[in-house]
Amino acid sequence: MALVQELMHPAAYGSFSPLGKALYAKPGALGAIDASVLGAYVEKEFVPSKMVLAAAGYDHDELVSLAKTYFGGLPAGSATVGSGDKYTGGEVRSSAELPTTHFGLAFEGVGWSGKSLVPLCVLSTLMGVGASFSAGGPGKGMYTRLYQNILSRHPSVEASTVFNAFYRESGLFGVYGAAPPEAMGSLVAAIVDELKKMAGPISDVELSRAKNQLTSSLLMNLEQRSVLFEDIGRQVLVYGERESPESLVAQIDAVTSADLTAVAGAMLKTPPSVVVHGDTTCVPRYDLIAKQFA
Repeated sequence: MALVQELMHPAAYGSFSPLGKALYAKPGALGAIDASVLGAYVEKEFVPSKMVLAAAGYDHDELVSLAKTYFGGLPAGSATVGSGDKYTGGEVRSSAELPTTHFGLAFEGVGWSGKSLVPLCVLSTLMGVGASFSAGGPGKGMYTRLYQNILSRHPSVEASTVFNAFYRESGLFGVYGAAPPEAMGSLVAAIVDELKKMAGPISDVELSRAKNQLTSSLLMNLEQRSVLFEDIGRQVLVYGERESPESLVAQIDAVTSADLTAVAGAMLKTPPSVVVHGDTTCVPRYDLIAKQFA
């Protein structure tokens, strides 16, 4: 799945766009990185204007004192923010001799500051994550759409899960699936069908379950201090302040089924992005997939 998400970015934004650049190092690339290259990068990027010092369960005044001691002498630097990458849609097919073919279908989602961010998170929870084996109750995803409508009905499917990527002005929302080449036709059709149905009716039971699941996941994750101070740092970098868990829970609780169908409908109007890794011949052509959403 990680490789599919990696390849999804050049498919969605173009290989020459900053967001389309590879995060994985190509063979031989690490040999070109030495101490001087790393030192220059740290000197340029690790500056106070681009840093947030966050902690959980720590005395504030003592933390401020430590910050002044260890970071007070650093040059301020500049926090230059580049222009937003334009989502275009497209495809990347990577041939490989594998027993399983990996497939991803995505659309443009929302950025960190998008008004539909919270409804999109609820929609992601409603769609769900999962693999061919899952044990447990509702918290394990067994009541999500992808589990019930794909994993439970297609025994050959090894995985089907939602994935998201959020950036300043844009984002990705997609579904990943994996199956043997001979089963990819039915898997792709099922994924297309589930994505299209997102813009249709959503029952009160589905909505309530997704909101409760997202709320419980949020609160349980924040019980871990490592997650808590990471959340503080990320929010300060993105928003300039931290929003309380109580505020986030209230926003989740306020989401309606109309909010979900609206954000789904807007996403499905953007050009699709397609990634295939493995037997690329077993997945329909890009134009045939895109035609399903026209």
